[in-house]
Amino acid sequence: LHRREEGTYDENRSSRTEMEDFLSRGEIDSALAAIRSCKDPGFTLRYLDRVFQGAPDKTLELCLEFYPSVQPWNVEMSIGESNPSLFLAYLARLIRMSEECRHDASLLSCWVRLMITQGSPPDLFCI
Repeated sequence: LHRREEGTYDENRSSRTEMEDFLSRGEIDSALAAIRSCKDPGFTLRYLDRVFQGAPDKTLELCLEFYPSVQPWNVEMSIGESNPSLFLAYLARLIRMSEECRHDASLLSCWVRLMITQGSPPDLFCI
């Protein structure tokens, strides 16, 4: 992909085309590498849904790395309804890693609601 001098991907037509090519060929690892390299929240959010479809667990890791640029509601919009157990795993890890998230009442409420509706793996309570 084309890079700007500051190390982010240029959001021009050719970089979007290259990303589309990665995704259409099923090269999810290449797409994830491009997203990691660009560190541009807009570029990340543009392709979040599609990379989640191809590699949910790897994309979950990317979202955790990119917090707070990628917010929990971005992840919920991408996977929440289609894969609530994956969203629950994301919330559990996010709450473990972020002091700020441990004090966010709406995030904790969502996490508890999902634990009740999805069932909770044993390690979820080890926050």
